Amino acid sequence: MSAANRFRRLLARRGLLIAAVLAVVAVGAFAGAWMAYSNPPTETITEQRNPRTVSTVVNTSAVVTGDTPLYDEGEKLVNKPVYFTSASPNVTIAVDTRVPPGRTVQVTQRLVLHMQADLRGDTYWEETRVLAGTDEAVSDGQATAETTVNVSAIRGVIDEREAATGDVGVFQSDVELLVSYEADGFSGELTATAPVVFSSGAFWLDSDLGASRTHSERVTREVAEEPDVATYGGLALVGLFALVGAAAVALSGLGGVDPEELETAIVNERYEEWISKGQFPTGTEKKHVKIDSLEDLVDIAIDSNKRVVFDPEFAAYAVVDGDLIYYFSTDPLRIDSWLDV
Repeated sequence: MSAANRFRRLLARRGLLIAAVLAVVAVGAFAGAWMAYSNPPTETITEQRNPRTVSTVVNTSAVVTGDTPLYDEGEKLVNKPVYFTSASPNVTIAVDTRVPPGRTVQVTQRLVLHMQADLRGDTYWEETRVLAGTDEAVSDGQATAETTVNVSAIRGVIDEREAATGDVGVFQSDVELLVSYEADGFSGELTATAPVVFSSGAFWLDSDLGASRTHSERVTREVAEEPDVATYGGLALVGLFALVGAAAVALSGLGGVDPEELETAIVNERYEEWISKGQFPTGTEKKHVKIDSLEDLVDIAIDSNKRVVFDPEFAAYAVVDGDLIYYFSTDPLRIDSWLDV
């Protein structure tokens, strides 16, 4: 059976329904393409806005008061990596904390000296001294605290404790910086620690004392990405093909194809081994019996062990059985001319 005829029969019977379905598919695909183009995917981005930085540093300085070949008397030493107690026994330690200007910030600063003695990892003596401390409301963006330390005196305290223990254990000391701040919209703490090293005639901080922290507002926003060409382009192509298909099916359905003729052609193909081309017999002695379908006519031929004769001149089929002629035609006008012969 010809697939083309079956397809034409389907179009003849269901063409308008198929066209309507394809049209709906086209509309849906075009709508989906438009939605994909006009509503691209979004990405959530988190940004840090309005940054506010709080930082603190510790500066050291000392005035040369002792006799030394290294410096001139009265010279001011600033942020030196080491200070010699014979030349400058007093060292000034200054804490400088910077906060965002233009607002009032409550700032607390502490500079603390820790001294302790440990044996096998356990502390058996410790002492803490607050070297400098301030607690103030700052509106100009800067808070300072400073103190002058007699390094020789602190060294003397440690030497006295070591002598009392007979050098048992390990003595160590460090300076700890503690800064806390609070303002409208942000608050926090800064901490830093530096070991204090004493030699027989010198003193130094073994690391920098300083810290900083930035506060910002986390803001999330949606950012539209570029529309996906594959998505909206693919949907648009589907819509275009569906629309073209709907138009083609609709036009074929309106093309005047006779479903009965297609059905006859399909039956002709199915039973072509039972159908032969020829001419119908004429004569008034013949009786003509009209059959409603070619398939029924073929059944008669099979039952009577006859063949179906197809006469192209009249576009008709017939089975001759004695004086009876069973016939079928899709063109009544042409068959009537044969019957009148």
